[in-house]
Amino acid sequence: TASALKTPLLSSRLRAAGGGTTAALPVAAAEALQAFWTAFDALPLLASERRKLVGCAAHARTTPYDLLANGHSVVTLCADLVLLREGAMRHASDMKTMRQSTEPQRTWAAPLESTRSRLATSALVSQLRRQKKALASFLHLGDPLAAEMVSVAGFEAVVLDHEQGPGDLLNAVGLVHAAASAGTHALLRVPSNDPAYLRRALQLGVEGLILPMVETAQQAAAFVAATKKSWPSSNLRGIGGPSAAAMRAQQAPNSQYLKRRGEELVLKAVQVETQAGLASVREIARVDGLDMVFFAPVELAASAARGQEAGLLLALETAEQEVKKARKLLGGMLVPGRSAEQMFAAGYDLVSTTSDVILIR
Repeated sequence: TASALKTPLLSSRLRAAGGGTTAALPVAAAEALQAFWTAFDALPLLASERRKLVGCAAHARTTPYDLLANGHSVVTLCADLVLLREGAMRHASDMKTMRQSTEPQRTWAAPLESTRSRLATSALVSQLRRQKKALASFLHLGDPLAAEMVSVAGFEAVVLDHEQGPGDLLNAVGLVHAAASAGTHALLRVPSNDPAYLRRALQLGVEGLILPMVETAQQAAAFVAATKKSWPSSNLRGIGGPSAAAMRAQQAPNSQYLKRRGEELVLKAVQVETQAGLASVREIARVDGLDMVFFAPVELAASAARGQEAGLLLALETAEQEVKKARKLLGGMLVPGRSAEQMFAAGYDLVSTTSDVILIR
């Protein structure tokens, strides 16, 4: 292989130069490098004579096209995590770029701080109530490394998805820790309003729960009540906090404080994704204890009859106003035809614009 050539060639030339002066080393290194590339360029012909295949990693000296044209059968460009990281960074930067100079400058949510004096004010729900904004990405791959790559790219929040896909609570532990290591707030979309599931989910350290398929105020109220009852009252979270970031802190927050007020720091959101839910938004938004109404516009459009999708998206704008009138936080996925900038300008506090699966495509 090409990589096997480099070490012997370079080391032999450098060893030969070792007996001379220090000034000879750069010259020897340059000669050894030139010898390496000469041998490298001869590899395809040598491999062909021996009826072998040859491949290499892409490098700055030769374009991948030229490598293939010169006889390499395989050229690896980059790793999947590199693709994900660079794609996520470009996406987050583009979504946050303000193209309308008339819009006021936005302030983005900061990472959670686990000390008691800062825990309450740095929780995501507290920051959103203070007019800070959050750009979010869904996590579907279930891989902690991928979760960390997305988290460091510039997203304030990630949403673990247990409604769709293979995600489970055991796998979620690594994802929450990966997000926390990057200072990103972790939310969880639960499969249903199951108190046992909610209790276990809260023990992981997620900062918020999103309940999908909510169509009535009664369902929203039941979810809020179940979340409050599911808040762990034992010492399981005594060294933790509303985020896995607290579990890594040098000074853990007071467990009694979390028992008493921890539930207030959990973002409780309901997802509206059907025509029935959209029609009940005014009542849903008035549910006491509910923090956010989260809209899923693609699912909304899919629930409409053929030809009525545009009208449903117009109704969504009215529903957004109802949420703001009720003084609730407004969240959702990217609306077709609208940019993240337009959604934040319309009053959205949290916008999920992509997922790790989409970013790596």
